[in-house]
Amino acid sequence: LYNPNTIRASLGALFTLPVMLGSSEEAWTWLKAHNIPVYATWLEAGKSLYSCNLSGAIALVMGAEATGISPFWVEKAEERIIIPMQGQVDSMNVSASTAIILFEAVRQRLGSS
Repeated sequence: LYNPNTIRASLGALFTLPVMLGSSEEAWTWLKAHNIPVYATWLEAGKSLYSCNLSGAIALVMGAEATGISPFWVEKAEERIIIPMQGQVDSMNVSASTAIILFEAVRQRLGSS
């Protein structure tokens, strides 16, 4: 979490947000106790990002491009989502994917169309 590359990539935002560390099981238990749904990106998902309601609290699970998310999160996620793409492209860098999803969440929360 405090790797210099992580801090640099976050532009220091890491220090302005609450952060928790724990196992997948601990995180899932905490999220359930606080009624926070889990949305996970998954290449085999049938639900488009743009048909998801991201206007409230959600936990977003992202996986590395090469390995994706763990089977634990595939099973536990309330929504398994995909970013629609054209042609034969089926994946992109996790930071680019995260940015797309977070900006869609901001757009929905601001009420823009």
